[in-house]
Amino acid sequence: MNRLAALLAVCVAVVGASAHAAPIYSVTQTVQGANVAYSLYMNTNGTLMNGLDMQGTPLGGASFQSPGSGIVSGVPRPAGQAATYRNRYLDTDPADDPAGKGWLLVSPVTTAALVTISGGPVGSQISSASEPGQKLFLANFLLPAGAKGQAVLKAVNGAPVVDLQTIPLGVPEPATLGLAGLSLLGLVVASRRRS
Repeated sequence: MNRLAALLAVCVAVVGASAHAAPIYSVTQTVQGANVAYSLYMNTNGTLMNGLDMQGTPLGGASFQSPGSGIVSGVPRPAGQAATYRNRYLDTDPADDPAGKGWLLVSPVTTAALVTISGGPVGSQISSASEPGQKLFLANFLLPAGAKGQAVLKAVNGAPVVDLQTIPLGVPEPATLGLAGLSLLGLVVASRRRS
């Protein structure tokens, strides 16, 4: 029993340590009629990075709904609306709008099959420290209810890759599943102790 407790403590330590070593991505869901909007956020979590590459794709024959629909060129939208779009504040000049991040983006794409963001702020680091809840909004993906997608995110600091993660859209996040598994293991251990 002591070995099992020690193994559980090591697992929790590894999960805790890895959570502080990389950016933390989160997804919020907003039901929009027959569709669901998945808003993707990033907490840089102290990671030094000056570039981000995001590739969002629908899976299993699905399509992103309303790509760029109703967007006035250059006008940013908040997260959670009934369309597929990137955060236009990323490449808005702070001199034009104080909420602008001033990133240089290379050929961003927003279609029914692909949403991309590639770039970063010129001469500085990407940080979410000043964002509400320390979460920087990246993109909004609108999928039919029950459909799935994914966002592959690669963070760089100069040339070296500092983080590479695949974030599911439409299914529970791996961290959530991992915590659920650890909770189940704790329940099993607790029930055996009572016996």
